Amino acid sequence: MHEAIKSILLQTYTDFEFIIIDDGSTDSSLSLIKSYNDNRIVLLTQKNSGLARALNNGIKLAKTPLIARMDADDIAMPERLQKQYDFMQEHPDCVACGSWADIIDKEGDYVYTGQTIINKDEIKDFFRKSISDRLPNTPFFHSSVIFRKEAFIRVGGYSEYMRRSQDVVLFNKMNKIGNCHNISAVLIKYRIVPGATGGRKMARRLLGELLIKAINEEPIDDKLVNALEESLDKSDMNDREFNYFLFLAKKRLFNNFLPGEARKNLMQAIQIKIYKPTPYFLLAVSFLPSSLIHFIHNQKTQIF
Repeated sequence: MHEAIKSILLQTYTDFEFIIIDDGSTDSSLSLIKSYNDNRIVLLTQKNSGLARALNNGIKLAKTPLIARMDADDIAMPERLQKQYDFMQEHPDCVACGSWADIIDKEGDYVYTGQTIINKDEIKDFFRKSISDRLPNTPFFHSSVIFRKEAFIRVGGYSEYMRRSQDVVLFNKMNKIGNCHNISAVLIKYRIVPGATGGRKMARRLLGELLIKAINEEPIDDKLVNALEESLDKSDMNDREFNYFLFLAKKRLFNNFLPGEARKNLMQAIQIKIYKPTPYFLLAVSFLPSSLIHFIHNQKTQIF
């Protein structure tokens, strides 16, 4: 959290209010927040009520027409707010603007650079295709986004009954009422942790159904919500840790060709689930010449 707060306070754009929400933390987070002496900080403390409600409550307090999202374990680059503020001023038709991101692991080490699609037409096609595929998604790194408060209110804010993927619902709705964009520059360091990657096929299918209903503002059946919760709960820590290390290995091997670093992650995955074949296959691939690794990467949709 310290890195996240510091990265906002040291922005080159300085005219902002910094709303920090303590959602019933039980660690030293509250003391850390209170240790900062900066009159731009507005502290909201509340009982634990979940991410969506915490965000909605914080945004209600905001006095400005633009809202920049930030998570407690991510890091903003110094010029993030200035570049996004300038873009939103120059493009009044844009309701939400994200950026590229350097992806870091839970220890803060670089994994790869996430270069998402940029212009409004590509983004509209992305949203349209993800809906037609019955697996709604978003082309944004959530904590990289700045959006207009008016548009946020107009689409109903974050869906508070969603346990996860609240941003998918929000930005799919925003895309319906205006244009969305990504800036082709790395403006944040985005941290991935166990549980943020992978997932059970049943959970993904159920989540897709729930997201489509939420995006289209259709009635939500409690049975669907309960089935999703049950499926998510079946994913134990071993599953989450295995998927996490496998994800890191693939990105380090195929996105920036760091076979040595990839092997470390693969061995961590193997220690968790020794019977799974994919880490062994990738371990063998990591010793191949780079030209062959790139070829396998291009064919990965057929392999995995």
